[in-house]
Amino acid sequence: MRIWIKYISPVVGNAPPTPGNVILGDDDNGAIISGWLPGASLNVQRDDRLRAKEARFHDRGNRAHDHVFKTDREHGDVTSALRFLRDHPSDATREGELYVRIGNRVIKYPNAVVESCQAIDHVGVSTVHQYRIRTGNPV
Repeated sequence: MRIWIKYISPVVGNAPPTPGNVILGDDDNGAIISGWLPGASLNVQRDDRLRAKEARFHDRGNRAHDHVFKTDREHGDVTSALRFLRDHPSDATREGELYVRIGNRVIKYPNAVVESCQAIDHVGVSTVHQYRIRTGNPV
């Protein structure tokens, strides 16, 4: 499995937009993905009616997909691991297109926003990050 985002938003500050890829996880190259839990939700409108027994709900479309997963990485040395811990959350929290490769199939999710990239563990040269990403429907 491999998960990456092709970002289109600028770096924090006054830097110009620079399209590129941020690899969030790649089982084949040592960034092991675990706990990938995709989900979906709808934009639902609640219609309260005066003196009615129950409210009515209406699907307004706009399906959103949620992706939560962790990535375990091994770095060359402790200094590299510490730099990665410092820099990766800023590099990863962007918007763009999310790609998920499972076997030979690549699924593209447009309108992706990495809501959070949180370091959750660090031991020596090992780091673990958890990601939360919201996207549109896959194409």
